[in-house]
Amino acid sequence: MIQVRIYSIILLLFLFRSIVAQDIHFSQYGNAPLAINPANAGMGKGYNRANLLYRSQYPSLGNVYSTQYLSLDFPILNESMRHKNGLLGIGISFYNDVAGDAKMRTLNAALSLSGIVTLSRQQRISLGLQTGYMQKSFDVANIQWDNQFNGTLYDPALPSGEQGFSERTGYLDMSAGIGYKYFSTNTNLYGIERSSIDAGIAMFHLTKGKQEFIQGIQDKLYQRYVGHFSSLFTFENRPFGIRPTLLYQRQGSLQEMIVGGGINYYIKADTKYTGFVKQTYIGLDLKYRLKDAFIASLRLKFNDFEIVLSYDYTSSDLNTRLNGIGGFEIGIRFTDTYGTLFNQGNKHVINSHGGNLSL
Repeated sequence: MIQVRIYSIILLLFLFRSIVAQDIHFSQYGNAPLAINPANAGMGKGYNRANLLYRSQYPSLGNVYSTQYLSLDFPILNESMRHKNGLLGIGISFYNDVAGDAKMRTLNAALSLSGIVTLSRQQRISLGLQTGYMQKSFDVANIQWDNQFNGTLYDPALPSGEQGFSERTGYLDMSAGIGYKYFSTNTNLYGIERSSIDAGIAMFHLTKGKQEFIQGIQDKLYQRYVGHFSSLFTFENRPFGIRPTLLYQRQGSLQEMIVGGGINYYIKADTKYTGFVKQTYIGLDLKYRLKDAFIASLRLKFNDFEIVLSYDYTSSDLNTRLNGIGGFEIGIRFTDTYGTLFNQGNKHVINSHGGNLSL
């Protein structure tokens, strides 16, 4: 029994180190802007932006891995800084991730602040900083210990005999990033912007927060490096647009790369400046997470809302166990392009900063 106990502790240590060392990830990473780059704060289209995202992963394993994400971001002081070729962006974000039998839970709340500089009428660059608090916890009651084996079967009423475990740990967290945006000032024959590009790099967990589940054993969180790119190119005389996209993340020995793109079919275009008519389109995306899964997404944009449904089909070695069932996501984005939500239209970001509806 002593040997079994040692093996159990070693396994737990391995699981804790592997699980807590990896951040959350989404297939709809564009709908989690502050989770991939703090510099995205205030760099949306127009004024206020809100994102809500839910992911359920590997349901066929019996223990659903689920993640919820919420963020709000918007530019501030744009009126007072309009003659200084810049403005500030601010954002708040939250996520909650639950994994496995032990209900390993990660809670994060963060505040992002960015400085945005107008390079030209069609280009902006931003520098963002993010600070927040991260808490990790698990439910000891859901773990089976060797001391709870009564010789015949597992008895949860028996004491585990384990000491020195803490059910939660927390620490302050800091991150930083640089963002770039290009937006065309031209539209096609259907009134849709001709092109736009969003790109950036970021580094999360600059402070390498220390987490301690087992007394006297501290584990530093690996820094996460992110590079992202997305764009939109529309046809001159067709109501279609293509959307290439790329995401690369590395954290410790783990890395993730997603490549692919999509197509939009535009039903309506925004009425420029007034916003009385909102852009409407249907979109279809196909992406590939290298050595892991194919990702199919259906998007619907109407009024100020975009709803996205995504499904991951597992292509890795796990496919024999999962039968292709990887993960499901639903994302909702609200974009207040014209500042009507808080009567900000008289401080119009689009007009004041040279731009266009692609901001």
